[in-house]
Amino acid sequence: IFPEATWFKQAHALDFLKQWFMRQQQSMRIWSVGSGLGYEPYSISCCFSEVLHSFSLNALPTVEIIGSDVSTQALNFSKKAIYAQDSFEKSISWLRKRKFFQKCAGLSDGFYELKFPEKERVTFIEQDMLKNLHPLGFFDVIFCTQILPYFSKNLRYAVACRLSDRLNPGGYLFLGDVDIDFKALPDMQKVEIDRGFIYQKTVL
Repeated sequence: IFPEATWFKQAHALDFLKQWFMRQQQSMRIWSVGSGLGYEPYSISCCFSEVLHSFSLNALPTVEIIGSDVSTQALNFSKKAIYAQDSFEKSISWLRKRKFFQKCAGLSDGFYELKFPEKERVTFIEQDMLKNLHPLGFFDVIFCTQILPYFSKNLRYAVACRLSDRLNPGGYLFLGDVDIDFKALPDMQKVEIDRGFIYQKTVL
């Protein structure tokens, strides 16, 4: 069963992320692997906007969100951040839609564009997970919820290991509903969260 991309999918992980945001006092880097049409990285950006009121104006942290995919077509679509009405069905509340999206000028009715602050935080790049990842640097949180089901069981583990290598100490790796429980990920521990689990990089 392959995952369907929707807005604010894996709500329990996003709720966990919002709580994590509120504990931060410095810049953060987040990577959405296999970002497809951009739903996941933009949802993460919207979640950050939802907690900005928790920070004092002179201590606002920043967040850099990277969305990566191997499809040039998907990347070009994501960069525009323009979505049809049917992309919101059953996956986003009217309140979030009104807060984060605006009707597109010059297009037919039923198209909406993500607003500037949420769009600006996300950068899209072309990246093959099986190639060199070192130029990307290190991240505080990595989401990989869309592509693992497409890999064999052993390759899923190899990809998860490659991702864990790109995490800062104490960083989090979220793999969606794919549980890599047949082997222990090196230098990672499994953390139970509400309605799911997440992996955390060991702090040496």
